[in-house]
Amino acid sequence: MLWSAFIMGLLGSLHCAGMCGPIALAIPGTEQTPLAMGMRSLSYNLGRTLTYSAMGLVFGLLGASVRLAGFQSSLSLIMGVMMIAIAFFTLDFEKKLLQIPLLTRFYGMVQIRLGRLLKMKGVQGALGIGILNGFLPCGLVYAAVFGAISTGNALQGAAYMALFGLGTIPLMFSIAFAGQWMHASLRAKLRQMVPYFLTIVGILLIMRGLNFDLPYDFRFWQEAAETPMCH
Repeated sequence: MLWSAFIMGLLGSLHCAGMCGPIALAIPGTEQTPLAMGMRSLSYNLGRTLTYSAMGLVFGLLGASVRLAGFQSSLSLIMGVMMIAIAFFTLDFEKKLLQIPLLTRFYGMVQIRLGRLLKMKGVQGALGIGILNGFLPCGLVYAAVFGAISTGNALQGAAYMALFGLGTIPLMFSIAFAGQWMHASLRAKLRQMVPYFLTIVGILLIMRGLNFDLPYDFRFWQEAAETPMCH
């Protein structure tokens, strides 16, 4: 399932370009050479990926506790259903989260700190902007979090979210050089493709939950060969 995280990020970056593109373009810097712009963009995107990895570690640990309790199959089913739900109700989901007072205050603090960092120039400021940007409400990120939970392992959860973040980097990195080359209407059309892929990942999680008793990755014969014989 880890491979699906990278593809989710790669295709989902169409969503990121529309939502986070303005922040990526607003990263300040005194030098506008390709090298300087590239370093700022790389720092910003690595900052986002670091935040996603930390989320994956925490939520993967949560999934591990569920796995130890013997409910990983049910967890995979639930996460698959929720991912499909988010795939088609992404914007509504984000708006509903912003209606929760505690989260509203948290996102407000993040935005205030982002405003301060946007006044800082250089790689360090870009890295900080990326780290904070990772905490902003995003239905696509929450869908990836569900995938991290379903891994049932803290390290695999971190790897899942890291691969998701790395998948978003190619398009987001190019934004630093391409600017507003992608028309808003084209971005809107491309973003319409994202829910369909998320649905596929959700279905995979559901199938994994329904077949959880089978050896992982269908390594039946390998594990069967290692089964102790009674004669």
